Order: sequence, then structure tokens, then C-alpha cells
Amino acid sequence: MKYGVLAAEPGFYRAFFTASIYTGARVGELTGLTWNDIDLDAGTLRIRRSVSWARLKGEKREQPRLYEPKTDAGKRTLELGAELLAALRRWKLQCPPTPEGLVFPSEIGTPKHRSVIARQGSATGAQEGKVAARRHSLTEAHMCVGVDPGGPERVGGCTPHGT
Repeated sequence: MKYGVLAAEPGFYRAFFTASIYTGARVGELTGLTWNDIDLDAGTLRIRRSVSWARLKGEKREQPRLYEPKTDAGKRTLELGAELLAALRRWKLQCPPTPEGLVFPSEIGTPKHRSVIARQGSATGAQEGKVAARRHSLTEAHMCVGVDPGGPERVGGCTPHGT
């Protein structure tokens, strides 16, 4: 899976997919991250909110809304390995600034919609003749990889369907 991530276009998608694999965080949790949630010196990332896109009654368009996790266990601090820290440091230098300090913003400074990430991430890989991973493939990859500061290790029989 590491080589699949490296096939992603440098910048947003490589950083996003790397974060997804190494943290196991949901799309909404990653798109709700701010740079204040990440301590690059301590090597930690705090999950404190999630983005949900919804159109409330009377609204014409979906709007991103930030919510706290549903349970206390959803609020968590993760230790980051060297590969993810390096990817986040590179991305921070390229990341467009937003008023909220979002880590993975859209081109207009709002949290990027999950369908845009899925569509553009897959299209980018396909156009360049590279393998593109679906979002759930990344979640399964995280379940199969024991992440430690030294790098990943394969854990057998880890996906829900046993492969």
C-alpha cells in the first residue's frame, strides 16, 4: 500500500492518503483537522471534531458543519510515525492558508467534501496510469498495518472478510 500512496499526486492527495492509512481516521475527521491539532515536534495528532456535509431545512445547498465525536472515545490523540510526520511537514509548506487553519482544505478554504476527495483522487491515479485506492481500501490498509515510529508491519488476516 505504501507504493500506492507514493503513486498519488504529491501535495494534497499524497498527504491525505498517507494520513488516512497511518491514522485510520475517517474522512470527516481528517477534513476537520486544523494545524493546531497537529504537534509536529511532539509527533501527535488530536482528533477533536468531524466534518459532516448536510443541507438543513430551508437551505438550498449543503454546508460543512463541524461536530464533536459522538463518544468520548472518538476524541483521541494519536502518535505519528516518521513517514507521516515527514508527509505532513511537506504538506504544511504547500497547504493553502485558511482562516480556520484547516489541514486539508478545498480550493475555496472550506473543508474538502469527501466525494470530491474520492472522485479527484481516483481520477488522478487513473489519468497517470497508476493504481488509485478507494477510501475503504485505505481503512482496510490501516487495519492491516501495525504502525509504529519505525514503520509498518503486516498483520495477517486483519480485514473484516479475512483476507
